[in-house]
Amino acid sequence: MLHLLPQLVLLWLATFVVADISITSPKLGQSFKAGDTIKVSWEDDGDKPPLDDLKGITVTLVTGTSNTDLNPQGLKLKDGITPDSDSVSVTIPASAGGNGYYTIQLYALLANGGYTIHYTNWFEMTGLSGATKALQEDPGQPPAKQISDLSEKAQGDLMASHTVPYGEQSGTIKYAPMQMQPGSTITAKSMSQRFPTSSYTPFLSFAPPPKCTSTDTPGWSYSRGSATNMAPPAPYPSALGWYAASAKSRATPSPMPTVEHHSDQANTQHKKRWFDTDEWLAPKTRSS
Repeated sequence: MLHLLPQLVLLWLATFVVADISITSPKLGQSFKAGDTIKVSWEDDGDKPPLDDLKGITVTLVTGTSNTDLNPQGLKLKDGITPDSDSVSVTIPASAGGNGYYTIQLYALLANGGYTIHYTNWFEMTGLSGATKALQEDPGQPPAKQISDLSEKAQGDLMASHTVPYGEQSGTIKYAPMQMQPGSTITAKSMSQRFPTSSYTPFLSFAPPPKCTSTDTPGWSYSRGSATNMAPPAPYPSALGWYAASAKSRATPSPMPTVEHHSDQANTQHKKRWFDTDEWLAPKTRSS
């Protein structure tokens, strides 16, 4: 199961800031069939949080419709794995789902109440007969890891990550500065370039998948004042003389008036070929 802990603040930490597990197998491009034993191996990459801070690992088979759209539930393979064991072997039953590409999720709880989620490389499974549909194309890169480290050190590192210039970051998740609100007045008299131009090199062949999977932008650390709009509400259209279109269709116009026309030849009467606006708009009632 993909564990979602809404009570924790999800901190997407760059690889150069914090990391704990580096998965070494399965390798990219491997394939297996139903009933095979798959060995999942990992190592401590030397950064925070160390493996000693992990309490236990849950191993889950996961698939989805894309690298970022994973099924909310997967097949739990093993639970309570000790982090310092460095590996675990699992067997994929034929009922796990349909043939296609899968990844194995390693979900570990931290001693401080946080958690980490890592994924293996995608691998192809054949010989399956389950109902769950699997991804049919290899996404290449594994899904992005997720780390919620509640220690003060980790949260301090997260805030510092947003101060690193965007172009100098190389992790799978990049960090943007806080979005600021415009002021009430414009003081600049001329435009100036804030950042230097970046180089542009076109690809001459198909490029590999991008390393950056998402961008994290911090929330506002400030509040904005607001005031109540004291303007009176606009009146309903009926107060301005308008009425429903159905009322117009039911209105009985006044009889076509006549107007005398004097000429040298004869005095004749002609009907008006128009209605005055007031005559047409004013609803009439039929007399009994």
